[in-house]
Amino acid sequence: MKTPSCTGDIILFSRPKKSANIVVQSFLTRRNAKHHHVAIALYNYSLIHAMPKLGIHLRPLVEYLNENKEFVVFRHISSLNEINSEHLEKNLRHHHLQSYSLLNTIYTSPRHSFCSELAAKAYENSGMQLTHGNKNPKSVLPSDIFNYVSSSPDWVDITQHYKCFYFDNPESGSLLLGAKVEQNIVNYTQLMGYDQQLFVNRINSIRIKQGHSDDLLTAPMSFWTNSLTRSVTIPNLLCYWGRMLRNLIQYPFEKLKNKPLPKDEIPLEKKSDEETE
Repeated sequence: MKTPSCTGDIILFSRPKKSANIVVQSFLTRRNAKHHHVAIALYNYSLIHAMPKLGIHLRPLVEYLNENKEFVVFRHISSLNEINSEHLEKNLRHHHLQSYSLLNTIYTSPRHSFCSELAAKAYENSGMQLTHGNKNPKSVLPSDIFNYVSSSPDWVDITQHYKCFYFDNPESGSLLLGAKVEQNIVNYTQLMGYDQQLFVNRINSIRIKQGHSDDLLTAPMSFWTNSLTRSVTIPNLLCYWGRMLRNLIQYPFEKLKNKPLPKDEIPLEKKSDEETE
């Protein structure tokens, strides 16, 4: 099914009431902040974002947008370019299963990110500007992103396309299935990247011993978890497998916790006259 979304679309969410998040952003930027959270579309059916406790993970677009209906969506005019799209996809996928943390505002770590930082990392070195100036990703706030994309001619507001398509879509079941397939692809690709890195490390260690340190291999599948193979310790292995296991059980658990979409609810059929007698 064709959807209006594509990798790299910036989705900014707001709430009817002001939160501490909005107050802090307004204070730091000295401008009225409107949005408390940023997510980025990935592939055709999913979004990827960083959330407290859950970390960086994928969610079905149709599900999350119907749960959080106050949002705006912007797309860079060059994001549909094949090279740019691949750059965004690779950078977004790279951070999958990282922990959420605001500590990156103080120091940079390859193991965690927060929501607007993830968006900034995805667009970093892409040639597509996301904020005014050359801000470090760890300094980017949702309000910084909105203030730029809402005023730049390089960004197009496609909010209405999203709302018309995703709100109460009768084909939500198919959209959820598509998102599940994309989630599985990312999971298996990340697992493959980890195994590839282990294999590459073995080959490189042999090359170094043979004096060929200038011709080392790199794993074709790049994820932040690849770095855990540099020192295969029990904590690193537990960290890796713990994140993978959590990701496998997270989506079914959320399905049980969240209410179904309005059009997905199955109406109770009226009993026939024979049954009521």
